[in-house]
Amino acid sequence: MEEEKREQRKVNIKVPEKAQTPLFSNMARVNASSREVVIDFSFVQPNSDEGVVATRVALTPGHARALRDALENTLKHYEKSS
Repeated sequence: MEEEKREQRKVNIKVPEKAQTPLFSNMARVNASSREVVIDFSFVQPNSDEGVVATRVALTPGHARALRDALENTLKHYEKSS
């Protein structure tokens, strides 16, 4: 399959006040269909078998691939510097 060409452009993103506090997740569950990838970020208490979904993110397959690439590059950079 031919890789999608990504258009590079500068986008200014504003973070509303209610979204400025990060959520902590120690577990993620990923589900996919032909049209979307859904990631549930959850928090599971230590020594517990129950968790709570902190947030759910739905992406197109193309955006999921871009996220994968961005995470891979970020982790490579982190591993080199630590």
